[in-house]
Amino acid sequence: MIADRIYSIGMIELKGVTGGDLRKDPEYFRSLLRENLVLGFREIGLSRSDFEEIFVGMGFDDSPVSKDVDHVTRFQQCVKDPKLGKAELFLAWHVEDTFKEHPAIVIAMNMHTFEVGRDKGMTGFVDMHGAYTSLPNKWREGIKDARTIEEQVAHFKSPLIHSPVKLIKEDGLTGELILHMQGYRNASQPPYRIDIETCNDLTEDDLVEINEWTHDYLYDKRNQEWWLWEQGDMMMFAGMRMAHAVTWGFELGQRVFDRGVYHGGYEEAWKVPLMDPSLIGIYR
Repeated sequence: MIADRIYSIGMIELKGVTGGDLRKDPEYFRSLLRENLVLGFREIGLSRSDFEEIFVGMGFDDSPVSKDVDHVTRFQQCVKDPKLGKAELFLAWHVEDTFKEHPAIVIAMNMHTFEVGRDKGMTGFVDMHGAYTSLPNKWREGIKDARTIEEQVAHFKSPLIHSPVKLIKEDGLTGELILHMQGYRNASQPPYRIDIETCNDLTEDDLVEINEWTHDYLYDKRNQEWWLWEQGDMMMFAGMRMAHAVTWGFELGQRVFDRGVYHGGYEEAWKVPLMDPSLIGIYR
């Protein structure tokens, strides 16, 4: 299989691949994903049942496929706070599942509806193995055993507890070390807090600087690569390793996809308020 386009972070664009190809040789595409981190399939045109069958067939079978993901909650937030809709990003740069003991190893998206201009609604990626290797030595050594504080997750209503997870982890797909944090600047409700007792010879001021450095690393365009969606595309990417963001410029119902997530065989790990139907009524 020859990629139509290869991006700087290893993301590859594949044209002419069919669902039959993925069914016939799932291990080949698994290895291709491990090597390249992000696989984008142009105009593959999978039905929802095709998408689910292929995702499970590749061994990514520990959570149900979420149907018709449209980020309704985000749109509702922007109705309440119009200035959010004027930002450059619809979903800001973030690392998936920073609060989970078992984060998403692989994420797949089947874009069955995309009625958006070519420069809108894009998905961007930053490789957090690159962030780990770029982190200044003093900080990398200082947080090699660091963990987050076990407490209520700030951006969800209670009860949802932030597990005391490590900041530096082995990526579940490639085994390489990654910096599993997204950083922040001047946040009244940060996505996590770091336990200073688990940091070697670092101060609270050091932790502030590390978070600001990580935030800036994600927002540095030199570290980013972007996928310009077309209707009928499908994508798989390393969920732990690749931080991601989404650009603005679309309305409700214009960018709708099915989403599969693999957590390494931990079948309960997918359950969070926005994904678990049995909990939705509790958190509204």
